[in-house]
Amino acid sequence: MNWRLRKALDVRDGGCRFPGCGSRYTQAHHAIPWAEGGETSLDNLILLCRFHHRTVHEGGWRVEMGSAGAAHFRDPDGRLVPAVPPARDDVKAPWTTDAGLGRWHRQQGINPWTATTEWEGDRLDLDWALWVLWGQFEIAA
Repeated sequence: MNWRLRKALDVRDGGCRFPGCGSRYTQAHHAIPWAEGGETSLDNLILLCRFHHRTVHEGGWRVEMGSAGAAHFRDPDGRLVPAVPPARDDVKAPWTTDAGLGRWHRQQGINPWTATTEWEGDRLDLDWALWVLWGQFEIAA
C-alpha cells in the first residue's frame, strides 16, 4: 500500500472503525480479502486496531463496506452490530466526578494508572490480556 492510500484511510477513518473502539494505532484491513480478489483501494479498505483486526480474521467477524466508506460489522452469528455514537467532549471522565462510578472507583483505589505494572513501569498490555481471556470462554449461541 502506498503512503497516499494510507493517508486517505487515516483521514477518512480517523482510527479503528470497530464499533466503540476508535484506537489510533491501526492496521489496514481488506473487507474483501486480497487473496479472494479484493482490491487494495479506499473502497475496500478499513482501519482496525490490532485486536479488532485479529478478531475479524480469526474470530469469525465480518466487515461489509457500503457506499462512501460506510462500514457494517457482523458478529460470528451474522447479526449486524449497531454503530456506537462518538464520545462527547463535554462529558467528564468518571474518576473526576464525585458521583456514581467515579466515587466507587476512588473507594476501590481505581484510577487511570491502575493498569501500570510495578516492574520497570511498563504498561499492562490490555489487548493481549483480553485476547488470552477471550480464548478461555466459548461464546454461547
